[in-house]
Amino acid sequence: MPEKPESAANNPAKKEKPLQPPATIKFASLIAVVQSVIALIFAGVLIWREIINAENNSIASDAATANWIGAGTAGFIAIIFGTIVAAALSQYRGKRWGRGPIVLLQVILAASSFQMMSGGAVFFGIFILASAVIALLMIFHPQSNAWMELHYAPRRRG
Repeated sequence: MPEKPESAANNPAKKEKPLQPPATIKFASLIAVVQSVIALIFAGVLIWREIINAENNSIASDAATANWIGAGTAGFIAIIFGTIVAAALSQYRGKRWGRGPIVLLQVILAASSFQMMSGGAVFFGIFILASAVIALLMIFHPQSNAWMELHYAPRRRG
């Protein structure tokens, strides 16, 4: 009786390499990494300000925990944007799970950009909005959608 050829489905040790993403996915991933690195640098600045005990006049609280607002914010930023970096790098390497977090980040940044512009930071608001729109256009580009569809095709066949 002839032996069946081993496939990745029959042999978990033989995993198929992920499909290489198109340039549109890679570009959107790089935009998300740059945005996240900027946020992580800001988190580092917040930690540094906590270390040197810098005064923050924008905090209107007498509570003892008010001294930890910078560190707490930095921790939150590190968790959120660290996840985005992991998602973007994963997607850049050909895995599909990174798309959702990247899209969510772009929507949040696009909305935040309008707050920045109305608050007087027009240049930064336009820059953030432009980067978010470009990332969304790249991630929903027909090439990107076709690549994502290839990941799901084997599951549909059953």
